Amino acid sequence: MSKSITSHVTKVEEENTGGNCMVTFVHLADGRVLGINDESVVLYRDMDDWRDCEGEDRPYIDLCDDKQFGSFRFAWRTDAASGEIYATNADAAMRKLITQDEWAEDDDRHVKDGAWLTIFDADGVPVLRRGTMP
Repeated sequence: MSKSITSHVTKVEEENTGGNCMVTFVHLADGRVLGINDESVVLYRDMDDWRDCEGEDRPYIDLCDDKQFGSFRFAWRTDAASGEIYATNADAAMRKLITQDEWAEDDDRHVKDGAWLTIFDADGVPVLRRGTMP
């Protein structure tokens, strides 16, 4: 085991996780790892937990949201893309998708053109819909 930097931190390293996304990993003395980038801080059980990340809920702080605490994980799908987003509620998740250019602000026109959006809660239950998902 490497010598501790502090009584709680054993190592700090940075990794390019792809697409020029740099993540700083803070290895804690109890084996857990904090993953930090410009958008979030996520607590993992260990580095294997980070590598095997399969959509499990983990303690999370959204650094892009003024209401950092109380964010929840939502899955989203459109006719063109899908992903995960953290927000305080489904409406806030949709507003984030608009700011990230994943969904149009004028969604009435978007829906008339055949587009659709569904946002799911952590249990996979649809909680917000725009348009009709086939």
